[in-house]
Amino acid sequence: MRPRWPESISNAIGRDACGCATGAVFLGVALVVTGGWYAWHWEASRLAPWATVGHIIGTSMAAAIVGKVVGILLYQRRSRRGAPEPF
Repeated sequence: MRPRWPESISNAIGRDACGCATGAVFLGVALVVTGGWYAWHWEASRLAPWATVGHIIGTSMAAAIVGKVVGILLYQRRSRRGAPEPF
């Protein structure tokens, strides 16, 4: 039996015109990845804890913006593919 969550995520990405679902996916992935990165490199990092939190938030917000743009572009591409060709 295959898990159903990859299909539900792939169906949600690019389906909304505003790109909110894709931005949320990018935000969640960026939070996990950057949080894990700074947790893994905590001893080697010379950043203060608040600077680390700022870096994580900044990187995650940048990823959310990129995800929103990708979601909008995917929606436009899908809507153009389904539209009839002009003569």
